[in-house]
Amino acid sequence: MLTTQTKDPLAKFGDFLFKLELFEVSELTLEYARRELNETPENIENGLRELRRLLKDDSQLKTPLESDSWLLGFLRLRNFDPESAYEKIKMYYQFRKRYENLAKTAMPSRLKHIFDMSLALPLPKRDQCERRIVLVRSGKYWDLKKVHKDDFFQAGGMCHELCAMEPASKIHGLVSICDMDGLTVEHALKLTLKYTKRNVESYQEGSSFRPCALHFVNEPSLFHACFKLARPFLNKEWSKCIHFHGNNMESLHKFISPECLPECYGGTMKLELNYGPQFYEVIKMFEEDFIRNYNYGYKK
Repeated sequence: MLTTQTKDPLAKFGDFLFKLELFEVSELTLEYARRELNETPENIENGLRELRRLLKDDSQLKTPLESDSWLLGFLRLRNFDPESAYEKIKMYYQFRKRYENLAKTAMPSRLKHIFDMSLALPLPKRDQCERRIVLVRSGKYWDLKKVHKDDFFQAGGMCHELCAMEPASKIHGLVSICDMDGLTVEHALKLTLKYTKRNVESYQEGSSFRPCALHFVNEPSLFHACFKLARPFLNKEWSKCIHFHGNNMESLHKFISPECLPECYGGTMKLELNYGPQFYEVIKMFEEDFIRNYNYGYKK
């Protein structure tokens, strides 16, 4: 997603400073990109030229192809293979076309109540692999009388989309934690086959980021029965990225260092997960960007 922002937004999450790093890329991250993603000056130049040509030749697809930074993001997702990056862009916009009504109404101002309830949040620290961590809190945190399941889906997607704007997130990827503590039968009834399929597709096809892992924590046995609906839709690669930990936080720590996690997940960060209003002040700055992003893609 393109933005008109000119500096990195800052916010205070408890005692921690959160910075959405839109413009700063560390030398360590650039070195990782060179080593793992084949990011070299030659590959950047050739990749941008070829990807731009492919998109220009696609008369059905409207994209911000004049933006090097936008094109570079998708090239990084596909290790600088222009053809593969082009296919990823098509999948991204095909997903948005398939669920056009949701894409059209995905605006921070409309979902303020969800962010204020701290249901979808980035953690202030990256993990030990420099990946941004996004937390989605379902179960007892999801008030079914106040939050429609489609709005919840949109808010989670927008939180991921925002973090995916960071070059470091394109390079290292994102990690998601889904807290299912207190999931009830009433919640489970909302997880229909159609809804579950859409959630799987959003990660596998509709994401503009590199999804590295999805960790479920505090999930009751009821959730495992619900998750059986998702399994037929999971591809082999994404199946390997999903992990279930229950209330065993030591299991979670095998993947994410405790130094990057709040105390409620066995971490060392003294951080209350009530900073949704502060996060909303960040994401609302991108209202016009989300609206503009809807205007790209396949012809409406």
